[in-house]
Amino acid sequence: MKRIPYLILLLMFLTSCGHSQTSTLHDKLTGNLKSDLKLLLPNGTIEVDIMDGVRQDPRQLELSKNFNLP
Repeated sequence: MKRIPYLILLLMFLTSCGHSQTSTLHDKLTGNLKSDLKLLLPNGTIEVDIMDGVRQDPRQLELSKNFNLP
């Protein structure tokens, strides 16, 4: 009688592990940036910020020079 709850728990655990959380509805990624972005991004207008560089203040530049000694 004491084994029944353990068997039920084991059965629930084994059945829950069989479900995949990934969606296979989309096509495979090709490596082509233009076609892959169409697959990954949702339809509509998307506003993004692009970081084209990092600005450092003079103190940070001086500290980084000290770490890059040969």
